[in-house]
Amino acid sequence: MTRNAVVTMSVSRKWNCLGQTTTDTMANYARKIKADFVNVNSVVIPGLGCREYEKFQLYDLLGVYDRVLLLDFDAIVVGMP
Repeated sequence: MTRNAVVTMSVSRKWNCLGQTTTDTMANYARKIKADFVNVNSVVIPGLGCREYEKFQLYDLLGVYDRVLLLDFDAIVVGMP
């Protein structure tokens, strides 16, 4: 059985308000396509001053899932299949 994940990343407090809107649409989409919804929200590479490096956390998910779809945290998913 293929395991799929819809992933987003929110590693900054400033995105929490926006996430109240966007994460619901992403989680609904994940359920619709029978995928897990994963919100990466922890900083594992502290002190670099650049949160873009947190995308390297996706590497760990590749060992768990067959397919991983990364959506920007400010994306709103509409028009579900």
